[in-house]
Amino acid sequence: MELIYENLPQGWELKAKELGAMRRNRGVIRTAESLLRLNMLYLTNGGSFQQAAFGMALTEGLRITKVAAFNRIRNSGEWMRWMAKELMEREGMALPKPEFLGDRRVILIDASDEAVKGRVITVCITLLTYSISVARA
Repeated sequence: MELIYENLPQGWELKAKELGAMRRNRGVIRTAESLLRLNMLYLTNGGSFQQAAFGMALTEGLRITKVAAFNRIRNSGEWMRWMAKELMEREGMALPKPEFLGDRRVILIDASDEAVKGRVITVCITLLTYSISVARA
C-alpha cells in the first residue's frame, strides 16, 4: 500500500475530509488510508460490501459491518473522483474540451446489468455517465 500512497495526489488525505468521505473520525475507520483500503477491497472483490468488510478484518484487524462498509463507500465517491481526476491530469491523460463543441457537453453512458445474490436474485441495472472533458464520472 505504501507504493500506492506515494503515487496519490498531494493532499489526498485532507481531501477525504473536505469532500465528505471522512465525515467522522470515530468508529472503526479513522484514517483516509483505511478508507482507501476499504474502497479498494470493495472494487477488487466484485463489489461486495460483506467481502470488503471481511477483507478489512483480515488486512487491518478492523471489524466493520457490511452496512457500515456500504455507508463509508457510498460517501467516498466524490473523493475517489477527485483522486482519479488529479492522477489523470498529472499523467497527461485528461482531455481538454475540443473547441468545436462550444458549450455542448459530451457524456458517455454505460449500462450494465448484474444479478445480485441473496435470498432472492435481483437484477440491477447500473448506469454510469462520464463527461470526457472534465474527467467527471
